[in-house]
Amino acid sequence: MNNVIITEKPSVAKTIATAIGNAKAKYKNGAWVAGKWIIVPAQGHIIGLANPDKYDKKYKKWNLNDLPIIPKKFKLVVKNRKVYSNIKKYISKASLVVNACDAGREGELIFREIITLAKPKAKLGRLWLQSLTRNEIITEVKRMSDLSKYNSLAESAWARSYADWIVGINATRAFTVKVGKLYTIGRVQTPTLVAIVEREELRKKQKVSFYYQLVGTFHSNIYKGTYSIDFNKQEDAEKIATLLKNKDFKIDKFKERTVSLHPQLLYDLTSLQREANSKLKLTAQQTLNIAQKLYELKLTSYPRTDSRYITTDLVKTVTTTANKISR
Repeated sequence: MNNVIITEKPSVAKTIATAIGNAKAKYKNGAWVAGKWIIVPAQGHIIGLANPDKYDKKYKKWNLNDLPIIPKKFKLVVKNRKVYSNIKKYISKASLVVNACDAGREGELIFREIITLAKPKAKLGRLWLQSLTRNEIITEVKRMSDLSKYNSLAESAWARSYADWIVGINATRAFTVKVGKLYTIGRVQTPTLVAIVEREELRKKQKVSFYYQLVGTFHSNIYKGTYSIDFNKQEDAEKIATLLKNKDFKIDKFKERTVSLHPQLLYDLTSLQREANSKLKLTAQQTLNIAQKLYELKLTSYPRTDSRYITTDLVKTVTTTANKISR
């Protein structure tokens, strides 16, 4: 029996297969084969939560009296039958099935959705990849974890999925029926839109105001001193400037101190998107797309993370990379 690795994307499946198979991996029948390993790609969420009418046909009609709709047990449905059937074919005969989906909550959920429906009898493992370099892949394959280590992460992912469904289904139906026009309401989408609208309203009401500072240059641009009072009126600043022009000044006292600054933390996705927008005018989605592409090209670590730190096992890799860049 073979060992099967399931990835979130076809490109990642190819990369893992090439690393494990030492560039001798072959693609056939919807999967990559590298020795005893079969690497099968998914395409994101090929399985999802069922619509309300799968619980009761009466929910096909949107009715306020039927709300709230909260299933006692959520049902899953296959959204991509072709890909799912291919994955199920391989894992039904496997002795080991490994989750190599993205190293995060959604990657965990994608795999759990698949095995919940497919019900493999094999041992379950987790390949937690922070980067897609050959050394990283080979190292992580050797120290692969049991899937149960990530049960808490999976529970978090299921909870997020259920919450999105409950809020989205019920709020969307309630608002739409009440208003008579389709309104899509989401657990994350709607509060975010509200915050944006509120901020835009404040921006429209903002009144432009100016203040003026008086700055003097001394000793041929060696030192600049700022007058301790800011001015609301330009003419007040100019009046003081005229009085002080070409006057002699002396330094009455000064203090010297040494300041230590800690290195900036690494980027998480949010801080990366914020800086890319500030410096390059890129949208959040554009930044994510670029970061994902760089990750798949093995040039950066996994981009969809909330962490701004590296794990201890990556210190050696980062140090080696930094030394090469600094040469």
